[in-house]
Amino acid sequence: MGWGLGALAASSLINNLIDAAVDSGNPTVIVPDTQLGLRYESIQPVDSTSTTFWAERENTIFQLTADCEQGLLDGEPPATPEEAQLLNASCQVAFGE
Repeated sequence: MGWGLGALAASSLINNLIDAAVDSGNPTVIVPDTQLGLRYESIQPVDSTSTTFWAERENTIFQLTADCEQGLLDGEPPATPEEAQLLNASCQVAFGE
């Protein structure tokens, strides 16, 4: 999924980050090329193309919904490359896409 951007993190990188976090007992991974944390254990599919999850920035935790088919974050296209990376990571974890 590109959402109009050229350099989204590969699923293998995201999987490696999740594996390392699980091994160390850390509930959060820093999404590549961002300052955003993804609480990977919070990712819950809503249906076959959408998921909800918790993310954090500067010790503030917030819940988001990703539409992985439409490429939307809380119903809107990602406004920044960081948001696109977060959307990509959450969809990779939820659906392997």
